[in-house]
Amino acid sequence: MKLLFTFTICIFSFTFLTAQELTKDTFLAFKADNVSSLKSHISDKDLNACFEVNEAQYTLLSISIKMGASKCFEYLLNQETIELNKTCGGKTAAQYTAKYGKLEMLKQLKKAGANLSNTINDKSVLDYAKKYKQEEIITYLSDN
Repeated sequence: MKLLFTFTICIFSFTFLTAQELTKDTFLAFKADNVSSLKSHISDKDLNACFEVNEAQYTLLSISIKMGASKCFEYLLNQETIELNKTCGGKTAAQYTAKYGKLEMLKQLKKAGANLSNTINDKSVLDYAKKYKQEEIITYLSDN
């Protein structure tokens, strides 16, 4: 009985801690940068969840950065409960801006209060900018 209980707890924990799969409709909302569609396919509990996309994990905010969906990004950024420094897949939203060269989004994250000096897995936002040769972001981070 004790073994069954332990097994059940382990299964529940694994299910709870793994990333959700991003639905096709949510993906299409990001692809079209359609805020109305995005709103209809996500809930408040999704705002800080990790979603799996092509075997990698992202927050909704990070997905908007990856896909260059600036309207969806602004909508998510303005949600009261959004966690700006949430880590999914070993990166924060700020680190994804550096990876994908999204300087304006990085500036918006900073203005909203994101921590640009966080180091996750021994890598900072600046480290990602250097790794992916994002010169504008390197300059911006070096000057600020």
